[in-house]
Amino acid sequence: MGSRMRSMLGFTSGVAVALGAVALFAGIGADAGGGPAPLEGATYVPIAPCRLMDTRPAPLTVGPRAIPLGSAQVHPQQVVGAQGNCNVPADATGVALNVTAVGPTAPSFLTVYPSDVARPDVSNLNYLPGQAPTPNKVDVKLSAGGSISLYNQAGLVNVIVDVSGYYTGKDLANLQSQLDGKVTKPAGAGRVVIGGHEFRPEVYANGMRVDVVRQSLINGGAALDCALAPVDLPDGVTVTRLTLYANDTALARSMSASLYRNPIGSGVAANMAQTPVSDNTGDQQLVDATIVNPVVNNFFYSYVANVCFVSGAGVRLDDVVVEFTYP
Repeated sequence: MGSRMRSMLGFTSGVAVALGAVALFAGIGADAGGGPAPLEGATYVPIAPCRLMDTRPAPLTVGPRAIPLGSAQVHPQQVVGAQGNCNVPADATGVALNVTAVGPTAPSFLTVYPSDVARPDVSNLNYLPGQAPTPNKVDVKLSAGGSISLYNQAGLVNVIVDVSGYYTGKDLANLQSQLDGKVTKPAGAGRVVIGGHEFRPEVYANGMRVDVVRQSLINGGAALDCALAPVDLPDGVTVTRLTLYANDTALARSMSASLYRNPIGSGVAANMAQTPVSDNTGDQQLVDATIVNPVVNNFFYSYVANVCFVSGAGVRLDDVVVEFTYP
C-alpha cells in the first residue's frame, strides 16, 4: 500500500495494557504480528464496544450525520464525552476504532486522523463500488479538543465507527517522534528497466503484430506495430521520466514509447507518458517530457509499457526505462 498504510493493531479486552505495538497516530501504522518493539508511555484501556457514529439513514443512524460522505469530503467527529452511543473519558488522547465502509459508489479510500493536523497521505480503508461492507481496525490520536476527522476520496460512502478502547498517558504526544526513529522509508529516486525481450506482441484487427522477443528485429509490412510489457512500480512513487532506447540500422522508421495505467476490473487505459516520435536512423534515446497523473496507485491501477514502430526489417528495441522518486 506504499505511502497509504493500514493499521491492524489488536489488543486483548478486559484489562488495561501498555501499548505493545505501533498504532496509527497521524497516519503511521504497523502490523501487530511483526511491528517494531513496544513503545513506552501510553496505556490502552479496553471498553465494551460502542457505536460512535453511523451515517446510514434512520433507523440505523447514530450521531448527528445521516447522509454518506461525499467526494473529497472531510467529516469532523467529536470523540471525547457523550457522543453517539459512547462516552469516552476526557483524559483520552487516542482511541481504538473499528471503521466500516458501506455502499461505496466509486473506487476510493478513507483516511482517519486527528482533527487538528493536516490530512496525512495514508488510507485506513480502500474500497470499490458495490463491494460488501469493509471494516478495518484503526488506532488514531485525538486532537487537542478530543476529535477526529474522516476523509473520503471519491464518490459516496456511508461510514460506521465503533470504539473498542482508548489510550491515555502524558507521553502519547511523543509517539510520533518515537515512530519516526523506528519506521524507515525508501528515499531518493529509483528506476525500472524493461528489456526488449520482455515485450510481447499486441494483435490488431488487421492481424498485424510486432515480434520483439529476445531483441529480435521487427518485421512485417508498412504498418504501425506495437508491443506491451507489464511495469512493476512501487506503490505511491511519482513517475518522473520515460525513456526509449532502440536502434534503426536500415531505413528511418517512426518509433515511440508510452506508459499506460489500466483501471483494475474495468475502464479504459490512460496514457501517462509518451516519448516523442522519431524517424532517425541509428541509436535512439527518446525521452518523455510530460508525465500525466504521475503518482502510482497499485490498488486501483496496473501499469503497462507500450512501444510502437513502423514495421520493417532493421529496427531493434533495446530497453524502456521508467524513472521515479519515492514520496
